[in-house]
Order: sequence, then C-alpha cells, then structure tokens
Amino acid sequence: MEQLSKEQLDHVANLARLNLSEDEREKYATDFVTILNDIEKINQVDLSDVTDEMMISPSTNINEYHEVETVEEIRKEEALKNSKLSDGDYVVVPQVIHD
Repeated sequence: MEQLSKEQLDHVANLARLNLSEDEREKYATDFVTILNDIEKINQVDLSDVTDEMMISPSTNINEYHEVETVEEIRKEEALKNSKLSDGDYVVVPQVIHD
C-alpha cells in the first residue's frame, strides 16, 4: 500500500475514537501504512505445508481441574441481617457511579 487516503485515515481514527490534529494525521498515516505493509508481507508467507497439528508452544493442558471444595453457606436472611440497609432480597449500597 503506497498511501492512505484522508477518508480512510479519518475512518480509522473515528473507529478508534481519536481526535487527530493535522500533524498527528500525517504521522499516523505514515505509521499505519507501514503496519499495513508489514501485514501484507506476513500474508505472503507460504503456509501450504503447515498442518493444524503444528504448534508454536507445547500442547500440554496447564488448566488442570481440581476437585471443588464446598464450604458452609449462610442463608439469605442471615446475610441481609448483617447489612446496614436492605430492600427485600437485596442489599442496598451507596451509588458509586454518577451521571
């Protein structure tokens, strides 16, 4: 890719929610073209002899599952009794996100 049109760059900036100055537009246009050219080089790699079984890292399962231990549960009424303020089946907490 030789150059990115102003419309293409504005579209990408809009998707990324970026407000770019003219200087930033020039810099990012150059950087973006470099990235796209690098991606194009990667896409040209011949992978016809690569099978699905080939892996970069070992395929051992590191997510071993362990037996779940259960603990004594408290009843809803006990939990609500310990709260400062409740509304029916819910604990009322102060608002932390304001408009």
